[in-house]
Amino acid sequence: MIILGPNTRPGQRHYRPEPPAPRTQVSYRCQAGHDFAVILSAGAELPETWVCRCGASAHRAGSCIAVAADSDHERRMTQLRGRRSPAELEQILADRLAELAAMREASHR
Repeated sequence: MIILGPNTRPGQRHYRPEPPAPRTQVSYRCQAGHDFAVILSAGAELPETWVCRCGASAHRAGSCIAVAADSDHERRMTQLRGRRSPAELEQILADRLAELAAMREASHR
């Protein structure tokens, strides 16, 4: 014979809710500046890196890990900085911007 409690109905399963497992919130920041948090089990090993929603590699906030250049653009910029002085790069940029402005002005005539 099954005896039902005051707030139960036939077929309802009785269970005791267990308290949630302890958790830890870990903050990450990607190279694009996105900050986000991941909730992990308190006993889990906390990864140093996590993949951001933009696809970039994110490092734990507050960690002092040197971020390597991941994209082709960043690698090219690093190579340029190694071959040219900041003054040369500024001059190249100014020349290219002047060329683009002249092309834009010529197309509007």
